[in-house]
Amino acid sequence: MGSWCGITGAVIDERAIGERFRAVAGTLDERQRRIWAAAAARSHGRGGIAAVARASGIAENTIRKGLWELDCPQSLPVGRVRRAGGGRKRRTDSDPMELHHQTLNSMRHNPS
Repeated sequence: MGSWCGITGAVIDERAIGERFRAVAGTLDERQRRIWAAAAARSHGRGGIAAVARASGIAENTIRKGLWELDCPQSLPVGRVRRAGGGRKRRTDSDPMELHHQTLNSMRHNPS
């Protein structure tokens, strides 16, 4: 299945995009997937974001974030895939009693 690209009149081959994504998806971390999807979308021009999203299952907003990262590269510290503060907060931050419960549980299982 392909999608029509209004500007060039070309058809974007979503099947081929999906095959390429599945070939490398297992080796990519979160940031690398964003960058790969953004580069694929950009290479197809108008309609590329939607086509890559359908073919790969990656959300359009994730692909847009990848495009932003391509345009404004910021070096991340080694081993990081998100900027500082990105991602979910720890349960202990949102529930102060969680740390207390974790401490009690660890003491019960390891009394020494």
